[in-house]
Amino acid sequence: MKFISSKLSIVKVILHVSLFPKLGLMTQIPDSDISLNNFNFTLFRRDRNRRDGGVLVYVRECLPVRRRVDLENHQSEAIWIEIQSNTSRIILGAYYRPPGATQTYINTLLSDLEASVNGAYLCKPECVLILGDFNDT
Repeated sequence: MKFISSKLSIVKVILHVSLFPKLGLMTQIPDSDISLNNFNFTLFRRDRNRRDGGVLVYVRECLPVRRRVDLENHQSEAIWIEIQSNTSRIILGAYYRPPGATQTYINTLLSDLEASVNGAYLCKPECVLILGDFNDT
């Protein structure tokens, strides 16, 4: 029963997180234009310097959360965050891979992803989640 209880707490945390890849976020768009202040969400963003792409993550303010820049690589469109609930700690990576990416880009992304996941597991969380839009073309 303890196993099921701990897994349910992870599911409850996930329900308080929203991920939006491929928004075309650019640094010229201020946080105030995309924040959800009336809904009590904390905003995390990874912009892109061209059309499409980027990653946006909203986390309910009731959850203690911090950005894990140490797990991010400057070459990948990704955001890593750590969420602490009452019973568990979750590390979440949100990714976007553009369609038509070169094999070199894909290899770099996979290498970055592997390094980030390994770094996340060193922190001994209850769960590491990887979400996003990985496009198959």
